[in-house]
Amino acid sequence: MTSPSPSLPELPTLTFHNQPFTFIKDRRNGTKIFGADDRSCFLRIGPANEIDTELRFHKHLVEQDYPVPTIIEEGNWTNGEKYYLETSAGDEKYGITFRDEAIGNGTVSDETFENFAAVIQQYLNAQQKSEIVEQDWESVFLGTHIDFLLEELPDQKEQVMAVFEKVKADLAEVPFVLCHGDFNAYNILPGGVIDFETTFNGPKGYDLVSAAASIEWFPTEGDSEILAKYSFTPKQKQQLLNLQPESIAHYDAFFLLRSIWSVVRMNRFPKLQAWRYAKFNELITKYLAQ
Repeated sequence: MTSPSPSLPELPTLTFHNQPFTFIKDRRNGTKIFGADDRSCFLRIGPANEIDTELRFHKHLVEQDYPVPTIIEEGNWTNGEKYYLETSAGDEKYGITFRDEAIGNGTVSDETFENFAAVIQQYLNAQQKSEIVEQDWESVFLGTHIDFLLEELPDQKEQVMAVFEKVKADLAEVPFVLCHGDFNAYNILPGGVIDFETTFNGPKGYDLVSAAASIEWFPTEGDSEILAKYSFTPKQKQQLLNLQPESIAHYDAFFLLRSIWSVVRMNRFPKLQAWRYAKFNELITKYLAQ
């Protein structure tokens, strides 16, 4: 085998084991992701402590049977950095496949949806193993970005905190599990789930409702910077929720938590942000009135 490239260039490509890789993105923790040009694997490079932390967490997910890519190789890079190589989870995210099918046929096909639901079922089966009785609401507060919401809507602090207290009361008997944080069709592929960057301990059911309803936080028409590219039929959405039937009774609380995650940090898209704020304010008014 050849040695790793002697330096990590600012250029969008590098060669590793005689295989060309193209730069994909920088991550918040200082690591970089490169994808093999043949789409067979991904190379993650970064500070040794960050890569070590990622590897420990990734190996834990593998041990718990989560549907995640397989680690092929790990080692030292240059300048004190480390790397690891992982298999690809598939050529295309389900969100992209859903979009293309909706454009071509007007709806998400049953076959694609069934495959999507199968990956989610495998994920939920593994998530069950992380179930804990103790509830960590500080983790939820930060994981769903309520702290950001209070910064963006300081005049609504009392109302937001009232919503949070009601959510805690409504979910008082719900066990906590490891939550992905952004579990939606754009982080789910035929070969597994990706981007576990925003995990937190939260109520069992949050991830499932996120997968079923995240697309509802995009308008279907109008002049918003981003519009919904697909939608689930009521039957498809119910089929997803039935994967974890005990969560259905708490759908409103889960949807409310996901709404908070959806409305914050949207200043780059002012029209979408305004639409989401309006939807959110209507939602919390109804929720508090229950």
